[in-house]
Amino acid sequence: MWRLDESGAFVFTRRLRDPGPDFDGLVDRDDPGVEGFVSIGDITAFVTLALELSARLMNAIDIEDAECDLVLGGIRGHALVVNDPRRSGLHGGYLYHDDSWSQTISLSAQDRAEDPSSRGAEISLGIFRRFGWSAVTLELVSGIQARSLGQQ
Repeated sequence: MWRLDESGAFVFTRRLRDPGPDFDGLVDRDDPGVEGFVSIGDITAFVTLALELSARLMNAIDIEDAECDLVLGGIRGHALVVNDPRRSGLHGGYLYHDDSWSQTISLSAQDRAEDPSSRGAEISLGIFRRFGWSAVTLELVSGIQARSLGQQ
């Protein structure tokens, strides 16, 4: 869902569905503290698409600078999952322990012209590390991003 306000604020929201646990994952619905599940592909796609949409909007209305506020709300107790039947689940139980995650991204005229993929992958990497997934790499996140956006 999206909305363009008279003030110039643009709001893009997307409800991330709960895909359930991975078929061979280490976290299940009955585990203590587990409130739900969130797919690593959904997070990466949401972040990248929000940045891409922001850059396109900046181009369309020809503005030099903008801010993009990214928020994942209501995620306390959610566990990361792969959510891909062709791949094994994660090798750990990565639960989020805060109510939400947010970050404000400043976008410049240069950002309007660049592909948002690398920045989206970097931000997603930071989110995954907040879940406690410390072994994740930027290369791995870039591959997740490509699959989740249908580029691979």
